Amino acid sequence: MEHKSGVFHFSIIPFFNYSGKYHIHSVAEKDKNRTLYLTMKSQNLEVDFDNLNPFNQFYVSLSHDGKKSMIFNNEAEGIILKS
Repeated sequence: MEHKSGVFHFSIIPFFNYSGKYHIHSVAEKDKNRTLYLTMKSQNLEVDFDNLNPFNQFYVSLSHDGKKSMIFNNEAEGIILKS
């Protein structure tokens, strides 16, 4: 996982459907263990968040120690990654 200028970039083999660029829209929740970001998945360099919809809206959760991250949609379908 990489994080540059408001974009998370995940390359997950063999889970290619979760690989890609996740543009940060906002912080959805933050607690003592993690930060949860509302993101829009898109391969474009620039995105228009007015186009955010259930098909490109994902949540990215990062633990503060950097050892655990999750990507999931509104229906809690996703993947957990550990470093």
